[in-house]
Amino acid sequence: MDPSLLRERIRIDAKTKVKDGEGGKVQGWAEHASSRRARIVTKGGSEELLGERLRGKLMIEIQMRYSNDLAGVTSDMRAVNTRSGTAYNIKAVHVEETRRVMILTCEGGVAI
Repeated sequence: MDPSLLRERIRIDAKTKVKDGEGGKVQGWAEHASSRRARIVTKGGSEELLGERLRGKLMIEIQMRYSNDLAGVTSDMRAVNTRSGTAYNIKAVHVEETRRVMILTCEGGVAI
């Protein structure tokens, strides 16, 4: 993978329970893997009608170098572009056979 293509910074977050300040717990996000360089490739988009409103979805592919702390990444997690603050739902995780590159298929523009 050409390092010059890795222009974005991506952090992986996992769902967790956090205190809500009133003695209960609510769903929140905690950092699973720290920010690292990545390439974001737009794969297309679509719109759907939901409750008489159009909702846009953007499919992207995030490519990054694989490391051991990425071993537990699943489709229950989210990827966050730390430069823009944009969060993406992870839909699929693929690690190349050489274990050098991880590719995340993600969806943006929808509630996480």
